[in-house]
Parts: sequence; C-alpha cells; structure tokens
Amino acid sequence: MKIKKITISVAMIFAFAFFLSANAEASNVSVNLRGYPVVLRNPSPRFVHERVAVSISEFARSFGGEIVWLPETREIMVFYNGRYIWMQLSNPAMYYGSFRRNADGSKLFTSVSRTVLDVRPYIDNDKAVGQLGAIVEGLGGAVEWESESRTANVIMPLVQLPTRAERAAAAAEAAAAEPVSKGFFDDTLLNAMAQSVYFQLMTADEVREKRGADDPFILLCFRGEKNNIGEIADVMRAAADLNLRLYGINLNEERLSGFGLTNRAVQVCFVFASDHYETIAVSEYDDAVNSMRAYWEYVNE
Repeated sequence: MKIKKITISVAMIFAFAFFLSANAEASNVSVNLRGYPVVLRNPSPRFVHERVAVSISEFARSFGGEIVWLPETREIMVFYNGRYIWMQLSNPAMYYGSFRRNADGSKLFTSVSRTVLDVRPYIDNDKAVGQLGAIVEGLGGAVEWESESRTANVIMPLVQLPTRAERAAAAAEAAAAEPVSKGFFDDTLLNAMAQSVYFQLMTADEVREKRGADDPFILLCFRGEKNNIGEIADVMRAAADLNLRLYGINLNEERLSGFGLTNRAVQVCFVFASDHYETIAVSEYDDAVNSMRAYWEYVNE
C-alpha cells in the first residue's frame, strides 16, 4: 500500500510541474506599443487558440481608449480616434466601425462591419479578455509579431486633433443641425446598428405607408426597455450579417395594428405584400438568421 501511495504522489508532482510549465509558456508573451513595453498583469498576455489574448480594459487604457462595459448584456465597447469595436462575452462576432461626436457629446455611428473572432471574449481574474489582433485592427491599428522574442508589436494611429478651422466648421455645423436622437438607443452596438445602413426606425404612419406600397420588407417590432436589449440586438445583428434592410418600430412610443402583434416584447413581422404577412417571436440570433434567410429566399424565388 505504501508503494502505491508513493507512486501516486510522484505522478501528482510531475503533473503539477507540467501544469506550471505549460501555463508559464502560455503567458510568456510580451506586448509593445509604439516601441515601448505595455505592462499587463492578472491576467498577463497569453496564447489562446494560437492568438494573443489580453485584458481588454488594461490594453485599451494603455493607448487612451474609452471603455464601456455593460454588465447586464456582458458587452464591451472601446472607442478611440473616431473608431469603435464591440464585443460580447462568449460571442464569436466582433463589430467595428467609425463614429463621430455630436455637439452634446453623444456618439453618431457612421459605419458598422463584422468579423469572426478566433478567441471569444472570456473572464479571467474579473477582467474581460479578448483577441489582441482583432482589437487593434478594429480600431485602425496593426500588429507585428516577433516569434523569437514572442513579442506583439502594436502600432496604433495617433489621435488626430482637428485644426482651428475644422473646429470652427464643426461648431457651426452642430449649431445649425437638428439634434440627433434615437430615443431608446444609446452608446452601444444598438446605437451603431440603429444609425447604420441596415436599419431604419419608423413611425406607425410610415410603416402603414410602406406596407401600402406592396413591397416586401422586414419589420422589427419591439418595446424599448432595457431588459429587451439582448433580443433586439440579436435581430439587428442577424439582418446586418445577412446584408438585409431592417425597419423598426418602438411600440412604447407608437401604436401599430393590423400586423398580428401579440404581447411579446420583441417580434419580427415579415411583410410579403400589403395583405400578406407573417409575424413571429424571435428569442435569439440563430432564430432570427434562419427566419430571415428563409423569408429572403422565398421573396426572391
């Protein structure tokens, strides 16, 4: 019995030593920004699925990025130099694009694109960790990898400060422009989607007018409340990923009848013609993609 116990103990020691060496190897990665080392601890930079992963917030602060964390939906956004990225824990999709600030300090999103991550964002030591290369490239930078030193050299564009003439022109434009408001939408991916080419928020009268034109369209009917953000975002992302135009109506602000709506907070109405439609409840991204794809194939037969 003693010999057996000793054998097990030795095996456990070797296994523990292997675990420590494997983790040391995994975290033996350095990150430089514009030629200078970036100190990232707990967690330190490491390889995940052959990609360098870093603490999103710590890395973003190293170059002056603005970080937004939404705990309810587990979303992370980083804003820098007129660019933004959007990530969500465990979500393989990352959205990125450009934005500008309005006179009141709010953000006006001017473009949105999508990429698929090799490393889904996850939590380590209470910090969100994400794929370094995707973060940098989404914000307009580049990464050069040195294999011998295991160093990721990050090149981020310097913040472009406007000239005096540009500031004066922007101030005059802001003073003359109507305030930009999307109501329920705020500085999140929903805002980017709401202001993108894929989405148009409509009034009840506009919806009825469009239906009367006898053209097919997809209508997102939602109640603008914070606990519905996840489902609304899933429908918006599905439409953007399929390159489909999506129209929306906030049922908390507009009354709409004649579309077979129920009391569900988020519904999608597929309008085939003025007298032909189908309304369904969509609870997640895959549901939205499958139903939208089937609809589009049907109307284009």
